[in-house]
Amino acid sequence: AGHNVVIYSKEDHLMQFFPGLDVSQEITSIVISPLRRHLAVAEKAEPAVITVYDTHTQRKKRMMNTPDCQSNQYVSMAFAPGQENKYLIAMGGPPDWTLVYWHWEKPRVVSSIQVSAGNPVHEVSFNILDHNLGIVATGEDVFRWYKVVDEEFKALTTDIHNKDSEVSSNFLCHTWLKDGKLIVGNDKGQIIILDSNCEYLGFMKVELEDFQVTRLILSEAGFVAGGSNGRVAVYWSTEEEEVPAFKLKKVIELDKKLCNNSKIKGISLSNQTEEQLVMTTENSQIFQVDFNGDSEEPKPLSHLFHHGTVTGMDVCVRKPLLVTCGADHSVKIWNYQEKTLEVSATFTEEPFSVAFHPSGLHIVVGFADKLRIMNVFKSTIKAFKDISIRACAEVKFSNGGQMFAATNGSYIKVFNFYTGESPSHLEFKGHSGRVKALTWNEDDTNFVSAGMDGAVYEWRLNSRNSGTHPQENHQKGVVYSSLILADNSSGEGKSIYAVGNDKLLKEFIESNETRRLDTGAVLSQLCLSNSGKILFAGVSDPQKTGSVRCYKFSPLTGDYTEFQAHQKGVERMRVSYDDCFLFTAGQDGSVIIWEIKDKDIRALRREKESIGLPLSEEILITKAEIEELHQQIENQRTNKRESVTNFKMKYELTLQDKTDYIEKLREQLINDAQQDKNKYDSLVESKRDMEKHYEEKINNLKEQYQLEKQGIETEQQQELMIEVTRYHELTRDKEQESRTAEDTIQSLQKQHQQQIETQCREFEQQLQEEKEEIINLQRENEQQKKKFALIEEFLLGENQEEVKESEVRNEVDIRKIKENSLKAKGKLSMARRKEASLQADKDRLEDDLKSKKEEYRQQGEQIERLTKRKKELQEVIQEKDSEIGDRERKIYELKQKNQNLEKFKFVLDYKIRELKQEMGPRDKEIADMKEKTSNMDKELKYYSSLNESLGGYMEELSNKQEKMQKEINSQRDKIRQAETQIKAMKDGIYDCAQSIQDYRKLKELILKLFNNFVKTEGRGQEQETEKEFARQCEYLQNSIDTLRKKLKEATERNQKNNMQMMDVNASLIKELDQLRKQRDSLRQFKKQYELQLKIHSLDAPTAKKKT
Repeated sequence: AGHNVVIYSKEDHLMQFFPGLDVSQEITSIVISPLRRHLAVAEKAEPAVITVYDTHTQRKKRMMNTPDCQSNQYVSMAFAPGQENKYLIAMGGPPDWTLVYWHWEKPRVVSSIQVSAGNPVHEVSFNILDHNLGIVATGEDVFRWYKVVDEEFKALTTDIHNKDSEVSSNFLCHTWLKDGKLIVGNDKGQIIILDSNCEYLGFMKVELEDFQVTRLILSEAGFVAGGSNGRVAVYWSTEEEEVPAFKLKKVIELDKKLCNNSKIKGISLSNQTEEQLVMTTENSQIFQVDFNGDSEEPKPLSHLFHHGTVTGMDVCVRKPLLVTCGADHSVKIWNYQEKTLEVSATFTEEPFSVAFHPSGLHIVVGFADKLRIMNVFKSTIKAFKDISIRACAEVKFSNGGQMFAATNGSYIKVFNFYTGESPSHLEFKGHSGRVKALTWNEDDTNFVSAGMDGAVYEWRLNSRNSGTHPQENHQKGVVYSSLILADNSSGEGKSIYAVGNDKLLKEFIESNETRRLDTGAVLSQLCLSNSGKILFAGVSDPQKTGSVRCYKFSPLTGDYTEFQAHQKGVERMRVSYDDCFLFTAGQDGSVIIWEIKDKDIRALRREKESIGLPLSEEILITKAEIEELHQQIENQRTNKRESVTNFKMKYELTLQDKTDYIEKLREQLINDAQQDKNKYDSLVESKRDMEKHYEEKINNLKEQYQLEKQGIETEQQQELMIEVTRYHELTRDKEQESRTAEDTIQSLQKQHQQQIETQCREFEQQLQEEKEEIINLQRENEQQKKKFALIEEFLLGENQEEVKESEVRNEVDIRKIKENSLKAKGKLSMARRKEASLQADKDRLEDDLKSKKEEYRQQGEQIERLTKRKKELQEVIQEKDSEIGDRERKIYELKQKNQNLEKFKFVLDYKIRELKQEMGPRDKEIADMKEKTSNMDKELKYYSSLNESLGGYMEELSNKQEKMQKEINSQRDKIRQAETQIKAMKDGIYDCAQSIQDYRKLKELILKLFNNFVKTEGRGQEQETEKEFARQCEYLQNSIDTLRKKLKEATERNQKNNMQMMDVNASLIKELDQLRKQRDSLRQFKKQYELQLKIHSLDAPTAKKKT
């Protein structure tokens, strides 16, 4: 909506605004996350910008742009399902059509790829099952399926292969189905079906004429397809395996007049419930329809909007109304307090301008060939006079409403509103170009105008010579678009402020330009608050959006606050008379209502409210509408009489039916009580029979238990003997293994000690040899050095003596000496290398020695661990021996106990046999008694609830009677008032007929009738109806008293029967408790006895073994 994203609440009709950025030109795409938590908004800018908002807090979370996308806009976006807090894809526009994969929480670009070389791409989306399964982009001859692998796009499919030749490749939209399949819509009304791997399965044709599939969405039962001419096709899935597995459920068609046969641009289903279907169209309208209903027609979501430029706007003084007209040939009247559309009218011609009379009862609209004065009724507007003025671009009422000024090209005409006349001295000519703006002075004695010729004029109405101007100014090349009148800073006279295409705000005083303010943008509209404190300006610059600026006006410093408003330039701007609201209309077709918040303005507003008049509530109404209201009143009276008669008949029939039903219930209650008594007697008799039967069964069970007990004792003794034998065998094996382990450990220790001693001797011997060899080499090296030094001294001496004798021989000797020296140096270097190798061998031997020592240390640790293990095994053996001794002592003690228990064995066996015979039947008997008791409790509750419901019903009847009596009394009062008003109105009409020749008196009488009776409603009731109703009430009261007495008697009888049944139930419950206690004691005794038997069975074999 304009340069904003709006979240609209259907319940309370409130809006949440997310304004666009001031650096952007327009909003190109929006998307909301699957969980409705985040909102992404793409805006056209350099570079293109994406902003992510939190819908709950309305806060901006991230703002993203990237140089990877060369385009200045994004055409489609989608959140990743299941990872909407992290990932988002965005499809860039021309020229590169780049798909960008965002990790928007960071934010950073994960990957990007060019989808198309030039063909438009319309939509991108994630697979709804998992965002990792793929991303699909569709457009004009474009189909791409990508996956993101290692943060890089991988193209899996670049076209729909194997599709039929008749299927068009101009893909306009697509969506994913619940089973992972993909459906794609094209410009021929075909829906292509692909599997989860984007393999072609088939296609289906929408069975509508001239249908293009422009939008597809998923539904719970199938999918919904929106297309051309305002039509929507709803498909349901079938259980058939053939492709396509969908059938057409219904077709939703929008009203052609409302949607203007435009395409469906967007579709949405209400979250989770899918009760409402919302559709948007290309002509800027939003419709809703009951998705599950069949007969309901689509209706506007809130009201109808303008489509195209809003060419005119004005606000009413006496009512909270705003009138607008637009390029869509419509005139709309809005209630800005209730935020509703009061009246909407469409014409065959385009309206260029509109003005609202201060009373709110009339408007003036300028069309291409005429100027129409129209009356505003409750739900419509009707023209009552046409004035021949062509293409009136600006019309304005005076502050008092008695005149209005209208432009006709380059001249202005002022009309008397009540006569529709325009004298020749009220025609003002002076502009050489079309007049673009005009405004009235506060006293309506003059007005100012500005036009495309760069001229600003002030015109006086009381001057017979229309060629004179108190103020005028001409500036060539400037096209003025708006101006205002305000008090100048000196307090004497008025200043004119004007704006145009030169990006300057100019102030004129007495025809001279006294000040100019550079605004930095083209301002198209100016509007001053009635308090004179704030100056509002609307921007209409091609390089900027249609924002609204607020200048502090007194004094005008040039400082301003800017708010984002419209996507295109601001076309009109008005302020309400009480300075509460600012209204702006733009070239984008949006009308925005702003609330003005200022301390100084609020103080002036309170002062106005205490002095001024309240808002008017009067409306115009025609004679035909009055007659229609009278007819509706008469119809209501007739319907009321019929409804009263029908209600009386229904009430008598219902009362008779209820009386019969009460008698039937009484009889049924008596019969049920007798049946319950008989059932109880039969239950007592059956209880006695069952006791005898269960005693016999208990005796049989005792005998069977004795036999089973003897068999179990024999088996336990045999098992115990086997376990004792096994224990002795394990003990012998354990001792043998421990002896073997000790021998093995000792032999290992001896071998390890011998190996360590041998290796130590060898290593020491090798080390000694290496040391001796190193010492010999060092000695030899020193001897060689001494020898070479002596030779060198000797040679030097001989050389000094023989130098003079022979230079040739010296040179030979020198060469020999050098050769010998080189040989000596070579031998010295060889000795050094040998010394280095010996040192390396020494280091290696030392390392080997260290490793051997480490192995020795590890083997020592292993010996210690084995020793510890040996000690642990010995301790375990000792513990086992002590445990065996303890068990033998326990066996001996248990044997003694067993001998004592044998004494009581016979008595216990007999008792167990008796208890077993009693246990089984008693359990079953208890369960049966519980079931019967619960059934009797249910029946008792049923009769009690029945009695309560009968009592509640009687109370409900008495309450209804009281309410009916109150309603009858209120209707009687209304009838008396209506008869009085009708009589008074007849007298008034008679007086009007008597004064039909006296027009002035007739007018006064008619106005008096209008003020007194236009809002009244009449109702009547005859006296006979009252008497009849009173008789019926008395009859009903007597009947109710009789029924109450009968109900009381029946209740007392039921209470007696219930008390008897409760006594019987109490005795049965006591008996059940006693049986439960006996059963629990028997179970406890049985457990104790079984435990003693097991102990005895364990003690017996041990005692035998010892003997």
